[in-house]
Amino acid sequence: MRIGAVTASFDPVTESEIRQIRKICKENSLDRIILCAEKEGILPYKVRMALLRKAVRPWRRLCTGEKISGLLGYTIDTRDEEKVREGHFSLCASGTRRYLLEHGLYFEEIISARLKTSRASHSMEVAKLCVRLAQAHGVDTRKAYQAGLMHDVTKNSSYEWNEAVMKRDYPVNLKYHPNVWHSFTAVTWLKEELGISDPEILNAVYAHTLGNSNSKLAKILYIADKTEPTRGWNSDKEVALSMKDLTAGRDLVLKEAIEAMEKEKNV
Repeated sequence: MRIGAVTASFDPVTESEIRQIRKICKENSLDRIILCAEKEGILPYKVRMALLRKAVRPWRRLCTGEKISGLLGYTIDTRDEEKVREGHFSLCASGTRRYLLEHGLYFEEIISARLKTSRASHSMEVAKLCVRLAQAHGVDTRKAYQAGLMHDVTKNSSYEWNEAVMKRDYPVNLKYHPNVWHSFTAVTWLKEELGISDPEILNAVYAHTLGNSNSKLAKILYIADKTEPTRGWNSDKEVALSMKDLTAGRDLVLKEAIEAMEKEKNV
């Protein structure tokens, strides 16, 4: 039996990597090829091996393993892994995207790649506060974390890209100031690039600048976005109220935000 091996980062495993490995198997007349993740990576080794097992499941000649010494090794192009870590989950190997989404894997890497440092730090703090508020009000903390982390994902995208998406997907919302557009275009990006389809998460992101949704998750995200600690003002009163009563907390934060904008003549 002719057996080969491929060791790579598989951080994560991508569809192009699976295609390359299948091609190697065919061109070299291999009966089997064993895939193994390198020990060091962004995701823990065990998680990457679990994703590999999901990816090879449809292919009879591909398998995973750790004992590959002595086998003829082959190399593959792993550049698509970086693209996935920047948010292009469509490049993930079949059968793995859902796992990444359910566990929020690479989300912090995505915002670090797509946002300026200060904006990425803001998003991380929003996610943390979202989780606290979700725990206090019986809301899914996974959804709260993901919505908080991803709410500004298109904030630093170009004006031209945001405008094009607005004209295509949200023409009625072009009446709003361009500073608000990212809350709408983020929904498009999350659906098209990450494959997020959860209506609660998408609705919360959509409403996070205007505060005009009454879902619990949307209220949580609106409050957290305006009151997280890197904003630089004492929001203890607003957070304490929100921990007890989401609606009252949202209404107070919204009232204060409107007053601040009117004061700055930036309505």
